[in-house]
Amino acid sequence: LIKEYEQLSEKLSQMETKCDEYAKSVTQSQSEISELKSQLKTLGESEADFKSGYNEIREKYESLSKEYAEVKNDVGEKEDQLEEFREMNAKLVEKIEQISQQLE
Repeated sequence: LIKEYEQLSEKLSQMETKCDEYAKSVTQSQSEISELKSQLKTLGESEADFKSGYNEIREKYESLSKEYAEVKNDVGEKEDQLEEFREMNAKLVEKIEQISQQLE
């Protein structure tokens, strides 16, 4: 009986050691899981910040594109007006020359 008791005691000691090791492993795993959760949260926040910044830049780009199109259109209209003024000026110069010749 003593021998059997010693064997069982030895096995119990080994099981306690294994349980302690397992408990340490579980604690370490829980710590790693907590760290991963924290990193995922940070990553999620970073992604949200990136998307927000991207959307803001995209909106500014679209606004600038619209403004550029309007300015380009205005420039086109002004160029057309300038061409009309040049033509009118050329006609006026021609008439002034005709009148000058008639007066001479």
